[in-house]
Amino acid sequence: MKNLRVWGAVAAVVIAVAVMVTFYFTSPAKSRVPLSLAGPVVGVILFVAGQLLAGARTRRRSARTSSAQGNQAAPYLDGVPGSLNLRLTIPFDEGVRLMSQYKWEQAIAQFENALRHAKRTRAVAVYGLIAECYFTLGRYENALESFQKSLGLATECRDRVGEAAALGNSGLVYKVKGDLETALKRLQSALKAFRVINDRRGVANSLGNIGLIYHDKGELDTALKYQQDALKIDQEIGFKQGAVNALGNIGLIYKVMGRFDDALKWYQESLRISQGIGDRQGAAIGLGNIGNVYRHKNESDNALKFYLEALHIHDEIGTAPGQSNVSRNLGLLRSQMGAENFLAACLKLGMSQPDVDKLVARLDSVKL
Repeated sequence: MKNLRVWGAVAAVVIAVAVMVTFYFTSPAKSRVPLSLAGPVVGVILFVAGQLLAGARTRRRSARTSSAQGNQAAPYLDGVPGSLNLRLTIPFDEGVRLMSQYKWEQAIAQFENALRHAKRTRAVAVYGLIAECYFTLGRYENALESFQKSLGLATECRDRVGEAAALGNSGLVYKVKGDLETALKRLQSALKAFRVINDRRGVANSLGNIGLIYHDKGELDTALKYQQDALKIDQEIGFKQGAVNALGNIGLIYKVMGRFDDALKWYQESLRISQGIGDRQGAAIGLGNIGNVYRHKNESDNALKFYLEALHIHDEIGTAPGQSNVSRNLGLLRSQMGAENFLAACLKLGMSQPDVDKLVARLDSVKL
């Protein structure tokens, strides 16, 4: 069993280093689908894998929660990987492995099996992972329900770490649902809790997510300050995934301000780090963000190239919000270019006619 857990963790690390929990609302306000929801998993997988390799038997703190690059949920394990209860750890380990392979539905099934044998704070942890899988699938009501169960149990057990993670994570769901005031209250409570327990990664994560709320409220200067504060902490503690998020979020703010060259600089740095750590989801988000800038600069050929690269990765790893977001942006680009020019540009990039036809059918089904 020990070897099984170690090899499972190694696999999770290798693949997980290729994810990231970064993805944001890069489309217009009306049609925006948060990256946030796609983002949770990477931090979770890397964090969980690290705990498996270390044989952790104690509670762990949060990882990180969100950004323009993506809203990241804060993983919380409460020593589950080190439990001697095999009816809990075997399905739990399998769920982590499936997450590393982007098989969210199957991971949920394994975590639900583990949940039957998880008590009190360990149930807090398992509910959180179930919620994060739903979050990545874009099934926000299911995610909120599981986060709420995690929060309720954590409060009942006086589990401050689990409570802080659940507060922040449920806040992300309220953000996606458009309830910004409830989201802000929960994220501020999470920030306070993470500061009390001296969890700097959780603090940075919360700062970044609060910054996203202020962005949505149109308070861009305030949003920028929160993102800069988050970036500073992430750089101080060497948390590259968090830096990717904050950099992307800063780029987003500059894009909204109309400072496209500045936005492009921050987005490119975010993409560079994502690719450097093998984070495919973060790279997909970064590519899509860069595509947005080029679309706004009317550099249509460049925008198309970056969008198609982003969509290809989102399709491969199955991040539903990312697929929806990039497809919508491609639809906007097609309208901007004109149908004939769009088709010609796709063929010029080397797409086959059958692949172009499939893309067109896909975009026809998207509401702009």
